[in-house]
Amino acid sequence: MKKMLGIYLTRKNEDDYQKAVPLTEKIASITGEADFYRALGAMYHLGLGCQKDSEKAVENYIIAAEKGDLSAKNSLVNIYTDKDAPPQCRKKIHELGCRLAEAGDATGQCILGISFLDGIGCKADYEKAFYYFELSAAQKYAFGYYGLGICYEHGLGCEQDNLTAIEMYADAADGGVQQAFEKINSMDDVLKQELERGKKIAEKYIDSPDPEMHRMARELMDAEI
Repeated sequence: MKKMLGIYLTRKNEDDYQKAVPLTEKIASITGEADFYRALGAMYHLGLGCQKDSEKAVENYIIAAEKGDLSAKNSLVNIYTDKDAPPQCRKKIHELGCRLAEAGDATGQCILGISFLDGIGCKADYEKAFYYFELSAAQKYAFGYYGLGICYEHGLGCEQDNLTAIEMYADAADGGVQQAFEKINSMDDVLKQELERGKKIAEKYIDSPDPEMHRMARELMDAEI
């Protein structure tokens, strides 16, 4: 059955995807392997061989996530951040986040960060959002870095700091978070403004008798983006 499924998915045409859905469901129920539940989640999420069904997508992603599948966890985070996602789906993801966070899981901590940031399933609390994003990022979870980037960019639960925000977005982008690339691009003008501000400060110290202070000021004056 696994070999046949591989053939259907490799061909990448609608007829084969339609055959792949029931076959994947059967293999998932027999093997219990996370890969197949994640694949089912993607099929229902994207409408591959079936009608798009957010609830079925989330249901299968959750099964895979609870089996430790990182890709499924990331898909759930993406759905959770989509404000157009069905409320019942976001509720299930919130509940999953609570369970995972209790076990110290970075994805669960990130989901709770989003919950407190947007007030999903709880009252909005920016300090708690920042706290959970920090816990998640401490485990080098890419979406945790992204959450910290949002907090630093807008001063939510922390002091506003554009440079640290960009640093967090860069770490998130390094982990494959597409939205982080978009954030970095959108903050290009902010970087230039910060650099110009730094250069004006450096001008005051360019003639400093302290060699180290002079060196640092010169490096900042010569910096380019």
